Amino acid sequence: MYSWHPSIIDLLEEKKYSQIIDHYQEIINTKPDNVINYWYLGLAYLLNQNLENAQATWLFCLSNVEESAYDQAIETLKNILETEALRQLYSSNYSLSLLIRQQIEDLDETDVNNQLHIINLELLLDDFNIENILHYDIINKIKNSAPDTLNLLLLLTILEDILKKYTHGLSVLLAESILHYSQGNQEVVNKIKGVAIFMGEEKNHLSYAIDLLEVCHYFNPQDKSIFIHLNKFYERVKNYDKQLEICQKYYHQANTYIDKLSSINCLLSYYRTMGDRDNFAQLVGEQSQLYEQIEAKIDSLKDEQNKEIIIIGIIDFFYCQDLPQYNRNLINKVAQVFQDINKPCYPNFVFQYQHQECLLPPKIEADQGQCYPLKLRIIEPKKVLKIGYIAHTFNNHAVGYISRCLIRNHDRTKFDINLYMTQGKIDEITTKDFQPYVSQIFRGNRNVRALTEKIYDDDIDILVDLDSVTQNLTCTVMAVKPAPIQVTWLGLDASGIPNIDYFIVDPYVLPENAQEYYQEKLWRLPHNYLAIDNLEIGEKTLTRKQLNIPDDAVIYLNMQNAAKLNSHIVQMQMEIIHHVKNSYLLFNVRKDENVLKKYLYSLAHKFQGVKDRIRFIPSYPPAIYRANLAIADIILDTYPFNGAVTVLDSLWQNISLVTRVGQQYHARQGYSFLKNLGIEEGIAWTDQKYIEWGIKFGNSGKLREKIRQQLQQSKFNSSLWNTEQFTRDMEKAYQQMWQIYLKSIG
Repeated sequence: MYSWHPSIIDLLEEKKYSQIIDHYQEIINTKPDNVINYWYLGLAYLLNQNLENAQATWLFCLSNVEESAYDQAIETLKNILETEALRQLYSSNYSLSLLIRQQIEDLDETDVNNQLHIINLELLLDDFNIENILHYDIINKIKNSAPDTLNLLLLLTILEDILKKYTHGLSVLLAESILHYSQGNQEVVNKIKGVAIFMGEEKNHLSYAIDLLEVCHYFNPQDKSIFIHLNKFYERVKNYDKQLEICQKYYHQANTYIDKLSSINCLLSYYRTMGDRDNFAQLVGEQSQLYEQIEAKIDSLKDEQNKEIIIIGIIDFFYCQDLPQYNRNLINKVAQVFQDINKPCYPNFVFQYQHQECLLPPKIEADQGQCYPLKLRIIEPKKVLKIGYIAHTFNNHAVGYISRCLIRNHDRTKFDINLYMTQGKIDEITTKDFQPYVSQIFRGNRNVRALTEKIYDDDIDILVDLDSVTQNLTCTVMAVKPAPIQVTWLGLDASGIPNIDYFIVDPYVLPENAQEYYQEKLWRLPHNYLAIDNLEIGEKTLTRKQLNIPDDAVIYLNMQNAAKLNSHIVQMQMEIIHHVKNSYLLFNVRKDENVLKKYLYSLAHKFQGVKDRIRFIPSYPPAIYRANLAIADIILDTYPFNGAVTVLDSLWQNISLVTRVGQQYHARQGYSFLKNLGIEEGIAWTDQKYIEWGIKFGNSGKLREKIRQQLQQSKFNSSLWNTEQFTRDMEKAYQQMWQIYLKSIG
């Protein structure tokens, strides 16, 4: 092992390279036969940016080396340069380190590890071009390298940088080559998979993310998270054939409990959103049976890597049947297990009153054997409550359009508002309708630990979940409980997680006896559980002429996605059309138009002449979509899963609504809205009443005009459009929750 002469170490640290050159020249003058000194003299020239003298010094020495010793001399020079290149790298002198690496490259073009170092330094210097991969032929060199000859840590560092910076086919080929070299090393798979999920979820580079995940899938065909995200990303790029293929493959190879449950959830999501009601109905029974067994599977679930996925499938219950007592009891059971298996994997947050004796529970042992420390927060009475809202939807999303109305109206003298985005992009809605009205928007980037610790460290008093069971990340945060009071508002019904204290509802959206089957305490606001105002209305682009509909025809509109179009409700709507002459029924195409048409036409054959009076309209940007709602005379709601935001948008546009009321939360949205608007017409408690109201609205222009005027007038007197009053109701609820909490711990 060779090193610099001890007498020049200080000069080296001070970067006095000219003096180092003089020193080595003196040594060589006294000891001209020591080859090592020539190597270091050349290196000193190189550090002094004198490449010509450096190479001349080495060449002079090499020309005098005997042929039998030549290879050894080259290897010695390489080792000396390698050591100095690493020293410069660790000192963050990337340019010098690169210069040295380039000399090693001249000495030995076959040194793959050195070429990897060159790429890494080019990346650090922001001087890398993705085409350099071709120049170095690095993909083939990595593939053809013998096992355990390459620096895996260096490979992973380079790989992550390139995958994140260059969404290019060469990046995918590089990932594949490293997986080939490492024989599918799980650490490499996890690195590529993590970048792919980040690029798909946060950067919306979906095709690129799919390519990376497919490479991972080839080397690890059992990884459930790869299946789950391929399912999600194929859906987003509208490649429904590949989505179905990956879902079916996952389902047929699943052999563990969690894989069976997860694969069924993926396949059900496909069937539900594509409107494949027959397969959906058949498979949802299998899903329910698996969920019924979940308590008996808790020990095996604790050892799973992706155990947070178990909760997301419960949303399927809401589309199938209006049986809230059965559904909620099963959901509560699933949520209890979900909390029990996920909470121990994160820090244990403890809240105690200021005068309370500090009696802490023992440390929590995580499933992996790691001991997580307790984190204690002392609770004190305060004048300004810190409210945290957590969601992935503080942007161009239906929940974003609703929640912004609350956020911008908060009294900042009494409430400190903080937003926690689990994932998702910042867009114009975020910057215009949220950012000016809050203290911060923290982006969690899908990191549950970062989210929980940030919420806890921010001393949030009340954490409000806007995602509910639409997002397992948010569910996991709520299960960990980083805030003393936790609330669910919006989302898709309550999640049933035991660490959530309250569910915000109103007098109508749940029956009076609903508390019997909800784990959360139902907090009924005095008027409505949400409010909106001043919706953006764009230019109308949809006309009757485009749809080949006469000007005097009555237009019914169903704006709901295919998941809500069960055969029973659709056939009731078709019966209405059948009885109202010169009427048309419009459906919104969200996904595959051919699949939707095939399904609806198969139902229409029972009603003579109805098929020819069905029309399909595409999806539009939000402001234009709201403007185009005006083409409709009547909105026909779905059941047992009502519309929510689409119904609100239609009512804002003064369009009559017919809604079928049920017992579950999702079957009472339209009912709640109409009651808060003071409108009884269109509220149907039975199927027959739904059909009667539909026919009555279709045949009575006077009734439609009456409702139009009522809706127009409601802008001035209904609590549904009064976001300031709604905000005061929510703030009062928060203050009451806080006082109840202080009393309970004090």
